[in-house]
Amino acid sequence: MADYDRPHIDISPFLTTSSYKAHQSPGGRTFTRNRDQHGPRLSAGLVASLTAAEARRPAPDTLPHGVQPGGGAFVTVILHPNARELDLEKPKKGVRQSAAGEANGRRTMVLHMADEDAQAYLRERVESYLTGELNDRERPPLYSEMEPIDGFSPTELLDLWREDPGTLPTDANGSTWWGLWCWDDFVDDVTGVARALEMHVAPEDRWSSAIGKTERSALRRRFGYGMPDLSRALASASTDLALVSQAYIQPFDRPEISRRDAMRRVGPVTFGSAHYYDLPWPTRTLETLENCLVELKVTLSYFVEPYPLKGAMLDPARYRSFGLRFDLKRPRETNAEFQRRRNAEMGARIQAAEDDPNWAFGPKSIAAGSIHCDTWSGTAVELASRDQLAIYPVMGWWRDRPGQGRYLDKARYALVVTLTAPEAGIDLQAEVEIAARTRIAAQAQIAINMPRTGE
Repeated sequence: MADYDRPHIDISPFLTTSSYKAHQSPGGRTFTRNRDQHGPRLSAGLVASLTAAEARRPAPDTLPHGVQPGGGAFVTVILHPNARELDLEKPKKGVRQSAAGEANGRRTMVLHMADEDAQAYLRERVESYLTGELNDRERPPLYSEMEPIDGFSPTELLDLWREDPGTLPTDANGSTWWGLWCWDDFVDDVTGVARALEMHVAPEDRWSSAIGKTERSALRRRFGYGMPDLSRALASASTDLALVSQAYIQPFDRPEISRRDAMRRVGPVTFGSAHYYDLPWPTRTLETLENCLVELKVTLSYFVEPYPLKGAMLDPARYRSFGLRFDLKRPRETNAEFQRRRNAEMGARIQAAEDDPNWAFGPKSIAAGSIHCDTWSGTAVELASRDQLAIYPVMGWWRDRPGQGRYLDKARYALVVTLTAPEAGIDLQAEVEIAARTRIAAQAQIAINMPRTGE
């Protein structure tokens, strides 16, 4: 066993910040429907879906003592394939919605109506679209809300499921335990990186023999990341080293300032910043190792603030205050190509030249929650050019609820990246540390030699 007696390497000096904008997904076309055909289909589908929801409601005598059946109802909205996500949510009317998702070839989102008044409100809007007077452009009322909708259907579990369907139970007659957990909102500076290291250094023997990503994901969901190894968490070894960073990021922004009040922000809330880490790889050493197998494990940990209102848990993007994701530069990408592929602020999207299959789970399987952990396996020569990592924000209620005034808040995260190469036969930790120190010295020299203003 390796001697874990080396320090972890701090990569926070290699962090740069950039404005971030997500690439737009395809869609957003203008729809023109035949209302005489489309309207009755929507009306009939909504009534049938609400009737099915009522039929599924358990009778009071089948529930535990003291528990009453809920009065709400779920309805699935089937969107046209080219439609962008609609905003049908009306909290004051008791109507909540999930984000749009794709499953079984359908684009859907789910509405939750808190009570009969909320159901009546949605029926009235469909009826207004169906029977209301046309405007001067011969368009019906509420056409922008209704025309992107293909129909309504009763909600199934898969319509709400945002993870790998393969992780769901398959035995219809079996018993399944479901767990609910939450995190305390307050953490100190140490907790974030400790949590990341705890997940990061857990051995992966539990799923090492699993064949596919779906099977591995199912094992991870059942058993977690395993038992952490304290010696690995506290220190690095010559062929098993850790790069660590803690930083604050501003997930969202509202850049427009009111002309009347310079202290007031107006206009749309946008994404805020992305972080880029230049990883201090000893490029020549890795290229010399050629086809030596290496593993790169990335763990991103942060804490979110749940939105307290009932119904927010319908979708993670509405429940969490913000979310973060990571991405690693592909082997044959330049830094500019990598940043353009992920960030629209850097230019038009560039499609990746190749797939990136050698992750244990893949980005969709690790998207849930606020700790994201995955392992890439490949050769040392492939890793040599994978020398930049991005941290970027995804949706949350800090952006969706501008009235709460949280869109300028910053959030702390912890990042841990480990490089393991047991067959390398060299002191890889020392090589990376030398590369890191050389880069820091070069940055300091550039700063010292920078001419002063006016010279």
